[in-house]
Amino acid sequence: MAEQLIDLKVIDPNPYQKRIAANREKVIGIAFSIATDKMLQTPTGRWVGKRFQSAIGHTRTESYRLNAQIQAGLANGKNYPKDVTPEHIEAVKVAVAAGRDFAVMPWVVDELSDEQMYRYATIENNQREDLSPIEKMEEMKGWVAFGYNSQQIAALYPGMSDATVRGLLYFDQLPKEAKAALHEGTISQGTARALLSMQRVAPKEKVTAVIKKIEKDAGANTPEEVIEEALDHLSTAEDMWNEKRRDGKPRSAWNNGWLLDMKNFPNKLLPSLTAEDVAVALDLRDNEKAKKLVEEYIEYLDAQSAEDASEPDNAALNEEVKAAAQATLDKLTKLNQDLAGKLQHLVNPPACTACPFYTKVRGSHYCGMKPCHARKTVAWHRNLIEQASKNLGIAIYDKGDGGYRVLDGYDHRALFNSKHKGLRLIPRKMYNSYTYQHFDGIESDVALVVATGDAVEKMNGKGKSAGGSKMTEKEKAERRMMKIYRMRRLEVMWEYTAVAQGMFESVPEPVLKKLRTWENILIDDRIPEDKKRASESKGAEYQRRALVWQLIMGMSSHYSRESLTKQLTKFQELAQVKAPKALINRVTEWDAEIEAAGKAVSTATPKKGKKA
Repeated sequence: MAEQLIDLKVIDPNPYQKRIAANREKVIGIAFSIATDKMLQTPTGRWVGKRFQSAIGHTRTESYRLNAQIQAGLANGKNYPKDVTPEHIEAVKVAVAAGRDFAVMPWVVDELSDEQMYRYATIENNQREDLSPIEKMEEMKGWVAFGYNSQQIAALYPGMSDATVRGLLYFDQLPKEAKAALHEGTISQGTARALLSMQRVAPKEKVTAVIKKIEKDAGANTPEEVIEEALDHLSTAEDMWNEKRRDGKPRSAWNNGWLLDMKNFPNKLLPSLTAEDVAVALDLRDNEKAKKLVEEYIEYLDAQSAEDASEPDNAALNEEVKAAAQATLDKLTKLNQDLAGKLQHLVNPPACTACPFYTKVRGSHYCGMKPCHARKTVAWHRNLIEQASKNLGIAIYDKGDGGYRVLDGYDHRALFNSKHKGLRLIPRKMYNSYTYQHFDGIESDVALVVATGDAVEKMNGKGKSAGGSKMTEKEKAERRMMKIYRMRRLEVMWEYTAVAQGMFESVPEPVLKKLRTWENILIDDRIPEDKKRASESKGAEYQRRALVWQLIMGMSSHYSRESLTKQLTKFQELAQVKAPKALINRVTEWDAEIEAAGKAVSTATPKKGKKA
């Protein structure tokens, strides 16, 4: 190391120093000190070709430049910087008269590596107290570029943990709008982490929209409330579990779901994938190249599963197919890494909590890959049905069993308890009409018990037809009636909200939103989409009607058979708001319509021994 006088014209800042704008007041203060007392500590730098780079000492360099400006002004009698004092100008004048030249600056010249230069830059940076989380993140990224891991980086900073380093590096995944907001201090690190969680399940444009809404709603709603509301209405995410509403370990659904941290999930029961299913799930309609690679990959998977690996010849063939499948996946990864990752998760999904498409925000658990959630749901229900079949001794239905009739939970309890050999289990989705059996050992929203063969005769004509058995006229009429009933029920509820919404007239819209807890509303009790779309633009009025809807929905039910007139009476008693005569008359007409639809078509059945 040697000390040299370096011309200011060839001095450049440390290339790793991101903050090159120096504090002007500090520059002036140091410049005055240098003019009167000289520089107390000589900074260090290195030569790179014909240019000189400062390792540290950026502010001192700027102070020298300021004194050089004053020196030039003394030479021509003008052009002094406007923000320096006469005393400062006089100090430079005295120093120049004593033989000092501020156009050159003393430096300790050393042979420094890039890593040493970076270390000097971070030392200088951390002398500041106002580094933003984004500036700290950039600093951590620099160490990563030099081959350091998070533990090694943490060791460089007293009091910093490995987790803190990883948390700062995580901010690099934020969209630029969020980084800017975090850098400027308009959002906190906690909000930034919530945005990162949202980003795992939401498209980038949705995250950007939420950032704008956070700024717009400042003071009315907390950032976390804005994020949670956006996630609850996100069509691409599955809202699985809310810890504030439910007890126990988080599951994939409020009823009969699998544990989110389940490691031994029955992947063998996952439904087979087709190239068409994957193309729809991953939205490959406009990406022919990716679509073709996916088709190839699925073909290889099918070939693998078709071969018996226990056969020596097939084992070698299987390895070839596996290698070909991996080569195809590598091509897809190169084309679109995100698509390749989603495809792998569809094929062989991990535990939800270990999945990159899972996130948790304020106690709510979300899956960002609905097709995978749907596929795992099918497998899980298959698993539950297999377990129920084993425990109950009732076989799972097969097409060869022929037609079947669904047991009634009350009329056929004895038949169920007898474990008749003709009883079978069918997946709930095979039966479209409403029924709830309440049989021990099987959940009715997973599977239903049906009668086949001789067991049908044991039902004494009771039960519901399905699966090849002809539907009775009574069943047809009941289905028509319930369809009309459910449609009119929602009409009554929505019409009454227009009447009763005045009770919330003085409540501000932001408060109305906070009063609503949509997690408590089942899908069959939500406001119909056509009503919602037509009314949302009305702002506070829609929020008031939605709140009334939430209040009265407990007085009604999707599965109820109570007259609409009685339900409307309950609404009025609860809200203490009378319905207009026009609505009461309309509801009376609807009840008559429902009753008419429920009347079975009677057909004369000839008695034995008599002609019709």
